[in-house]
Amino acid sequence: LRPKDGESGVDAVLVIAGDGPSRPALEAEARRRKLRVVFLGNVPHNELPKLYRAADCWVTMSLSETFGLTTLESLMCGCPAVIPRCDVFNEIWDERVPKSWRYDVGNNAELEKAIASAQSSGRAWLEQHPVKMTWKGAAENLLEQYEECIKMISKDRETLHTFIEFTDHCLRVATGTVIATWVLTRYYYTPLRSFLQRFGL
Repeated sequence: LRPKDGESGVDAVLVIAGDGPSRPALEAEARRRKLRVVFLGNVPHNELPKLYRAADCWVTMSLSETFGLTTLESLMCGCPAVIPRCDVFNEIWDERVPKSWRYDVGNNAELEKAIASAQSSGRAWLEQHPVKMTWKGAAENLLEQYEECIKMISKDRETLHTFIEFTDHCLRVATGTVIATWVLTRYYYTPLRSFLQRFGL
């Protein structure tokens, strides 16, 4: 963010919704750096749509999402979402939002460019390319992923089954050989040797 009396950084007001133990430290940091930040505290879920619609863009820095429901909420409300690059977001959003809205966490220059891109033309882009995702679609997508995993596992299971059959065959042959050798040695080797010696063989 650009400080109140600064010349560099994103020219915007940062609005943070939510609460937690880090809030006092964040408020102190905002005051120390003279940043334009508004802390709303916890916001009821039914009031989030109007908050998303009032924002020029929405920014997340989370890298530990399993889906990222807040990202979907933002986009469904027509608010451009600035999203970090990570495995989950790459899989879900790489083909659904402009690459210019993505950034690497820790790279402030990339984050600044992503916010500027989302602010300048994000809403117009979403009007032309609305995000359409439903629970049914999400469930179908999840089912496809499970089916793909099952196919991958099936190949591994076939390989394992072949290996087990081969190992079982080898063990049976080895066990039969050991038993046959023991039986021949125990019951037939001495009499056979005496018989052959009797004939000078």
